[in-house]
Amino acid sequence: MTATARQSARGFTLLEAVIALVFMALILIASMELRVQSMRTGSDVAVTCRAVRPIEALSTMLVERALPRPERDAVTGLLTWRGEYQDEPYVIVRMPEDVANPLVSAEREGVDEAVPTTLRLWRYTITCAGVEKSFLWHR
Repeated sequence: MTATARQSARGFTLLEAVIALVFMALILIASMELRVQSMRTGSDVAVTCRAVRPIEALSTMLVERALPRPERDAVTGLLTWRGEYQDEPYVIVRMPEDVANPLVSAEREGVDEAVPTTLRLWRYTITCAGVEKSFLWHR
């Protein structure tokens, strides 16, 4: 055998093996960290979804008129729905709010003067299980 044949057949040196093990360990550590981060993110998303589900269900029931009749506050005159949803108390308050009319441009070119610049909508604020959300609706 020649010297070059012996060198190619000798295999890895100890230093080469250690360097290869270090690279493999770094790749393994990085992939494990990514896995842990993705599991935490998935858990956070699940917690957020569970917290928002009752609000979404209550807003759907409100739109579909499936909630009991609201009470009118004697002081403010605002409609208020109170009750329990999945063993959690909820409160829904309806307040009037004037918003800019989206059909009226800032320049008001070619717009009929009879078109109002603001519209009266209702802001519904839903509070349930420590979460509060609000949205505008026309009814």
